[in-house]
Amino acid sequence: MNREQILAILYEMAIVIGGETSLQPLVAKTLQRLLFHTSFPCGMVLLFPEGVQHHDHRCEYADIRMEASIGDYELSLCNGSPIRIPTTLLQGEAELTESAEPLNMLPCRKDYYRVFLKLPIGDCGVILLLSPHLPTGSLPLARIFQPVLGNFAKAILLCRSNEAYTQGIIKDRQTAETAFQDLNYRNSLILDSVGEGICGLDRDGNATFVNPAAAKMLGFTPEELKGSPLHNMLHHRSSDGCGLLPEQCPITLTLREGSYHNIADGIFRKKDGSDLPVEYVSTPLRENDAIVGAVIVFQDITERRQLEKEKEALQAQLVQSQKMEAIGQLAGGVAHDFNNILTVIMGFGDILKMKLKSDDPLHANVVHILEAANRAAHLTRSLLAFSRKQAMNPKPENLNEIVRGVEKFLRRVIGEDIQLETNFKEEGLLIHADRGQMEQVLMNLATNARDAIGSGGRLIIQTESVELDSHFIKSHGYGRIGTFVLISVTDTGAGMDKETCTKIFEPFFTTKETGRGTGLGLAIVYGIVKQHNGYINVYSEPGHGTTFRIFLPLLTSGEVAEPKAPPPYPEGGTETILLAEDEPTIRGLLASTLRDFGYTVIEAEDGSDALAKFTEHCRDIQLLVFDVIMPKKSGVETYEEIRKLCPEIKILFLTGYTADFIRSKGLVDENQALLMKPIFPVDLVRKIEEMLK
Repeated sequence: MNREQILAILYEMAIVIGGETSLQPLVAKTLQRLLFHTSFPCGMVLLFPEGVQHHDHRCEYADIRMEASIGDYELSLCNGSPIRIPTTLLQGEAELTESAEPLNMLPCRKDYYRVFLKLPIGDCGVILLLSPHLPTGSLPLARIFQPVLGNFAKAILLCRSNEAYTQGIIKDRQTAETAFQDLNYRNSLILDSVGEGICGLDRDGNATFVNPAAAKMLGFTPEELKGSPLHNMLHHRSSDGCGLLPEQCPITLTLREGSYHNIADGIFRKKDGSDLPVEYVSTPLRENDAIVGAVIVFQDITERRQLEKEKEALQAQLVQSQKMEAIGQLAGGVAHDFNNILTVIMGFGDILKMKLKSDDPLHANVVHILEAANRAAHLTRSLLAFSRKQAMNPKPENLNEIVRGVEKFLRRVIGEDIQLETNFKEEGLLIHADRGQMEQVLMNLATNARDAIGSGGRLIIQTESVELDSHFIKSHGYGRIGTFVLISVTDTGAGMDKETCTKIFEPFFTTKETGRGTGLGLAIVYGIVKQHNGYINVYSEPGHGTTFRIFLPLLTSGEVAEPKAPPPYPEGGTETILLAEDEPTIRGLLASTLRDFGYTVIEAEDGSDALAKFTEHCRDIQLLVFDVIMPKKSGVETYEEIRKLCPEIKILFLTGYTADFIRSKGLVDENQALLMKPIFPVDLVRKIEEMLK
């Protein structure tokens, strides 16, 4: 091989080595050209692992990697694998060696001749050329290929450096991609788990993203919404029910103008066509100051609306209750003063009636006066019932018997042309009630029905027991859980609209012509029902009649009281009584009555006068009869001072207010006797007889 041939080989090898940037192609092509030019049929390139550039020649074995092999099938199976070889295989010069012993650990024939070519730079590895036959000629291969081996070693180090750099970039990119995918996954979990509906839109308003909450609330699947124009799918409307044109739609305005919209009371249409009340926010998406889409976040406000309605209903009930209470205070005060007047009228009228003979021409006039006074007393009781201060005499009563007892009277109230029907679904419905007041409720409702029907209709009274549960309380805004008696009073009259129904229990509200109604009938019913710890509601529609429903607590035990025989006529007595009353006419009436029945009466015009006269006549007085409310010193205060002087003295209080009201204010003890005005003289004497026995 002449000099020109050697230079051509070196030039070609330099081109091959310089043209590759990856390790595997570099090693494979270099080994291939080297075998070609040296006439060796087999060869291998052994490289130390990256970062290990030196090996200890004193060690018997060396760990090295077979990067490439050519010419031997068994060797090719080990390409790219780490192997352990004797260190003697890595020693020697570039000359033929016939010893097969160093090849024993290689997966190849053991009778190869070998040439060892050490890579001179960095001690990075060796090239072994193998041949089963002794090649022709003897060339100084180490000297000829010294430049090639040096360039080859440099190229190996450069490729390894490039690959390490590339692997670092790839690893960083993979790390970034993994982090990005993890971030996307976490964001997806967040968007999928939130309770609010979230929709992403492109520039044309088509849905590009729909989270599960949005799809569930609207009744669609996410796939049904994606790619569709959201406005057309939802057909949303304003809170007043009017449909929104695209140019009026806040979402469209967001996409067109980039404006932010927060709609507190909107309506979306669900897949089944029903309305979904929503609060939603429309926010533009921008990229380089250009609008590329929008994000819609919405939530279902159905429950919130229901709570707001319940709150409004409770507020209205509170206002109504406060109004009723204020007017009730006024009615109670009027009734108190009126009771004082009636006491005088009824008392003197009753005395006059007793003194007149039945055939006296004036006797009938007195009877008319007393009847009018009784009607006035009834009006007073109605006012007190309305103000919920009516004196009650509650006891276990059979509701059905109350209805049966008043049925004949109700027929006279409504007239012959209106049919009265009763329907008792159950017997033995016991309530704790004042029978007279419950009769008053039925009479007022019957009167109201008569005016609504006019003529030729029906009035149905039905009784039954019902269970009130939490659902009833939530839907009606009142009540308590338990068993109640339900009284339903239904008429076939003209009915009422919703606005009238909301005002029907207000005092002085009436739908009748001027002069035909006081507006107190249903207000009194309301007051009596409340006083019995019950509830009342009304349902009506124009042209479809009206139904009043009254709920009263059902007694689980108790007996209906047997009617008592009328009390005997009082006989009177001879005891001395101290009477304190600030109204002169009432004081004169009561004193005259008591003297007629044989009692000695000492009169006092107020509390201070009563205290002075008791001090003067304390040994003679057996009973005190005091008005509760008096000027200077009240009856209660006067009694407390007298009791210090005489602890055993008995007291009978009189009041124009009700017993319930007086005792609720703590003015009179539960164990102290109390009579409510107007007082019939006979009733007063009967009570005094009872106390002095």
